[in-house]
Amino acid sequence: MTVGETFWYGRGVCGDCGDSTKLGVLLLDEYILDASVDFHEGLNVIKSINDTINYADIYNIIRERMNVPTPLLETVVMEIGDEIHNEFPQLKAIKISLKKMNPPIEGMQGSAGVNWQRQF
Repeated sequence: MTVGETFWYGRGVCGDCGDSTKLGVLLLDEYILDASVDFHEGLNVIKSINDTINYADIYNIIRERMNVPTPLLETVVMEIGDEIHNEFPQLKAIKISLKKMNPPIEGMQGSAGVNWQRQF
């Protein structure tokens, strides 16, 4: 079974494109983070939150991590993935995509991002 969605659309303090900090002030940038996790659901029909992966818990892991200043998007997705796996060791796989919207790169429009996945 796969649990996943856009878990984060908001402001955070990760990524380093040079202009993200000006005059010693850390600017909050906009991000979109998509995550999905695969797990073996067993033979019975899932009828309890205890039998599945609670996406509210995943959201809380992501929300907390997105508030930690980090220069590289790669570091952020890998650490989020590790923390989700630590919380849910029964996972078979994790996929995370993190996009920084409108990065402060001269002449660039759109987003810059990374994709990360791991099998267990």
